[in-house]
Amino acid sequence: MVFEEVCEPHRQKRASLGSLTISGKRRVMRARVTPAVALLAVALSYLGTQLMLFDESRYLDFDEAVYLSQVTPNKAALTFSAHRARGITWLLIPASWSHATLPQIRIYLAVISASMLAGTFGIWLPLLGWATPLAAAFYGFTWVALFYGSEIMPNHFLALLVVGVAGSLARSFTASGWHWLVLSALITAAAAAIRPTDAAAMAFGLGLATLVVALKKRFRTLLALGLGLLVGWVPWFYEAFTQFEGPIRRYQDAARLTSALNMNIFRHLSVTGGELLGTLPTIPLGGALWWVGLAGFSMSAFRQVNGRDALRTLSLVTIGGAITSAPYFFLTRGVQEHLLAPVIAPRFLLPAYALIGIAAAVGVRGYLLIPRGSKLHRFTKAGATLLFLGAGAAWHLRVADQVAVEQFGLRERPRLVGSALQSLAHGDPCVFASNFPSPDIEFASDCRWQRFPLALAATAQALEDLANETSRVFVVSRAGSAQSKLFLSWRPTPIDGT
Repeated sequence: MVFEEVCEPHRQKRASLGSLTISGKRRVMRARVTPAVALLAVALSYLGTQLMLFDESRYLDFDEAVYLSQVTPNKAALTFSAHRARGITWLLIPASWSHATLPQIRIYLAVISASMLAGTFGIWLPLLGWATPLAAAFYGFTWVALFYGSEIMPNHFLALLVVGVAGSLARSFTASGWHWLVLSALITAAAAAIRPTDAAAMAFGLGLATLVVALKKRFRTLLALGLGLLVGWVPWFYEAFTQFEGPIRRYQDAARLTSALNMNIFRHLSVTGGELLGTLPTIPLGGALWWVGLAGFSMSAFRQVNGRDALRTLSLVTIGGAITSAPYFFLTRGVQEHLLAPVIAPRFLLPAYALIGIAAAVGVRGYLLIPRGSKLHRFTKAGATLLFLGAGAAWHLRVADQVAVEQFGLRERPRLVGSALQSLAHGDPCVFASNFPSPDIEFASDCRWQRFPLALAATAQALEDLANETSRVFVVSRAGSAQSKLFLSWRPTPIDGT
């Protein structure tokens, strides 16, 4: 890297996001490594870290089995609940229809997510400069984004699309013509196809931010977001009429997952330490410092920049990120099928992490690259910032490694059960009964799931009726449970590893 110092004691320029300058001495960085090259390096590192940390042969979880079954040849499509959307399944079609194995599908998704990381954050390069690769790293190297980069789940891909929508809108503020607004509409449509309600919250947040900060093009911006939402919701409405007796009925079925206003902020904070679903009684220190760092660096970004364009861009991502996360912070997720507690998952906040991370990256760049104060002060500030970021990165990698080990072990159980059922069925049509929905076992076994009746006394008769309809009937139960005692006359088959 080569630096040139130019003395201009009487000239003062306004600081902006892309090129921060100050009065007095100005440092012009002529870097052989450009921000675009650095962003590409971040994306490749993100891909490599995923493949290094996580075993791509890990089995499917509950939701993944539902999504993958919709597009897997020679597999029965599992029950597709009202709250789901098919966008993520369309992303799987090239891999699944080419008969890719599960590890190959996970590698395919990891490559797609790394490419999207480079592409959507790349929109920001002319606005953010060197803050762009920082923002991509802030998001991509969180343990949540690392884990979900190769998961068959919509949240991570939605978050990257949200970055693209916000970047296109920010570019449209200063560009002439409609091309950036058209791009924002197209990306909004893709986001709505993947996760319709979250895309609506994103559009509301970014639209509100536009009304607050944009002096021109307000109508055009709202029109682009609205048209994108409308197009993206078309598949949801089509399926509502064909599968769920209309959109009102589908909405009512999906709304059972959401109840009254509640305060979920600390519940979400409790799962930042590696819990994928549910809540913990304590808040992990690393997770608390992660949130404090995002908030602190974001606020410092507002103090470091001047100029209407810079403040407008920062306001866009912070307001958009706050409103995108609000439904999950203040609405209780209801009981979801077999879960007896509010559904709290760190993946729900991925869009907010991506947007607010952009503002935080601008703040970090100011600490590292803007020469303010004495040399000792600058050195101390930069050193403390790098130490904080290094410790945070190490924590995220440690949590990601922990999640990788835990999830591989947990997902082996349904895979082993499914394989055992498939072997016992000998290719005949089969049904298995258990207390809870088990699409992961259904996917592995090709057996249809049947819920136990609420009254155990009726269970035996219900299964006899099933046996008259189906060649093979199985009961999946833990040894020693009430169900297992009820079927003492049945032939038990212990499954090792479960």
